[in-house]
Amino acid sequence: MRFAATLLSAALLPPLAFGTAAHAAPLDVRDLSATAGAGAHFPVIAGGNAKATERINQALFIGHFAQMAPRAGDAVPPIDGMSYRVLRNDSHVLSLQLDNDQCGNTCGHSSATPAFDVASGRHLLADDLFTAQGREAIARKALDARTAAKRAELATLRRQPATDMDAQDKIGLYEACKPGPALVGRMRVEAQAVVFVQPRCANRAQRQLDDLGDHESRMPMAELRPWMSDYGRLLLLGEGSAPEPASPFGQVLHGSIDAKLPITLSLGEPRADGKVDGVYFYDRYRAPIMLAGRVRDGTVELEERASHARLRLKTEGAALRGDWRSGQKTLPVAVAP
Repeated sequence: MRFAATLLSAALLPPLAFGTAAHAAPLDVRDLSATAGAGAHFPVIAGGNAKATERINQALFIGHFAQMAPRAGDAVPPIDGMSYRVLRNDSHVLSLQLDNDQCGNTCGHSSATPAFDVASGRHLLADDLFTAQGREAIARKALDARTAAKRAELATLRRQPATDMDAQDKIGLYEACKPGPALVGRMRVEAQAVVFVQPRCANRAQRQLDDLGDHESRMPMAELRPWMSDYGRLLLLGEGSAPEPASPFGQVLHGSIDAKLPITLSLGEPRADGKVDGVYFYDRYRAPIMLAGRVRDGTVELEERASHARLRLKTEGAALRGDWRSGQKTLPVAVAP
């Protein structure tokens, strides 16, 4: 998101407007099809603060293609089957829904709903917007709503004749779908509410049986207000002031290996078991190097999937510092927003 490399330059984007106001104006969301040809429906962000816009475009491309945002002359990733819509775009938050419909042996649909701080370009996470107690309350409420929807569907299905094998298969699916831990789930930020999406019961092979699909719990801003952090109230309600959270997870960072090899690194959110995935690029070559690892007590231990080289990084606020090791070779690493 904040990188030394030149991003989406004039060949792909119109000139960026340089702004200095903390929260000034909505961003300009443009379709990549304007420069990459019809059918390439993917958002490209312009306007506003140049550094924030850069962070957002990098987050979008790395998050969805494991590819840095293209520069002039770079190949555009395959985008057939993709579409998007703007959910919220004001002086505080840009929120998007990115949909991908692909068919191979089977057809599938996936959706992502990234949201960003317009002023800084930070990719927004539930941890940013809500307190720990608030996230627990939201997760319980979402789980209760999902459980109630499943019970209602089961009650309807059980009224069907025993000879209705489709209904019996669906009953088996939902009975086997045990409530997991209460999770906030995927977050979709809208103008007047935040929607928390709980995953469906069915795997890909069973989806034709699953009429419930993903469960959505829409919670109005007024209901969420007591659970918001100061930063959340600033962005979601436009109230008060608060600094950007100091966490490297869910963000794109830039820095170097051996103090002379510029890199760009992106880490996802750690899962409940501490596992985390990521990707990094040498800025000169821009080829993705996939990572997998774990977070323990403020230390991120990662392994390159292909070469098995290891990175051991300590969190320092929003930055990471440590070393890269391969065999007997050890080099220092430092990255930050």
